Amino acid sequence: MASTKEPSRSPFIYVAIAGVVIIMLYLLVTFDQARRPGRHIVISGEQQRELAANFAGNWQREPTESEMSELLNDVAHREIAWREATRLGLGQDDAVIRRRLQHHLEVIATEEATRLPPTREVLQNFLDDHADEFRVDPVLTFRQIYFDNNGNVIGADASARFMLGTLRNQDMPDDLSSLGDPSSLPVYIDEVQISELVPVFGREFTGGLFAAPIGEWIGPLPSTLGLHIVYIDSRSAGRLPELDEITGVVEEKWRSAKRSAAIEDLYLLLAGKYKVTIE
Repeated sequence: MASTKEPSRSPFIYVAIAGVVIIMLYLLVTFDQARRPGRHIVISGEQQRELAANFAGNWQREPTESEMSELLNDVAHREIAWREATRLGLGQDDAVIRRRLQHHLEVIATEEATRLPPTREVLQNFLDDHADEFRVDPVLTFRQIYFDNNGNVIGADASARFMLGTLRNQDMPDDLSSLGDPSSLPVYIDEVQISELVPVFGREFTGGLFAAPIGEWIGPLPSTLGLHIVYIDSRSAGRLPELDEITGVVEEKWRSAKRSAAIEDLYLLLAGKYKVTIE
């Protein structure tokens, strides 16, 4: 009858398995130690020269031996603190430190993208592609007389229409400040952009200025403050400036766009290495 006893394993197999386990543990420990900062701090000659140069730039003289010693101690203490904090895992859950590290990583990612200055052709193409960001608003110069919807005894609309008819049939008065109801608003408003008027008068009033004729009293125009009769002295159309007028502004916005694109590309590249779970 055939025996069913399993063949015995060679003791060398167990020795080999134990050896593999020991090697893996050794590699894990070695890798962990390699990730941690060591205990040997070297302050190079280049670092020392930089410290001395920075001191001289601030104080307009070379540091004394005692001052240089303090500078070197400060560098050593800062390095010791960082290495010990890293060794103890301090700051792993510190939001401020995380943000600073994120900032440093993003700066590194964007440096290459904006290292070379853009050519004129690149800036012109950027200006053309983002014209709405650089377009100059229409500019107005006008006079206005205010009528209070709540405080006018006769009624703001009736008073404004009466004043409108009067002004249309006479030459421009030298002083308009005494007309209408009392207000802190200026009577004469010189070269103001349309976008600056909206927060003060509202969109309805500002929009009415686009359609109003130049050199003629019109109204009453309603605003968020009351009613107004208006005389437009001049109005320049909005326009897209030439590149030579705003080269610095265009370049700064180009750099900002390049930095944003580089950061987005960075996270698209890195996101595949991580799994994000939102509990």
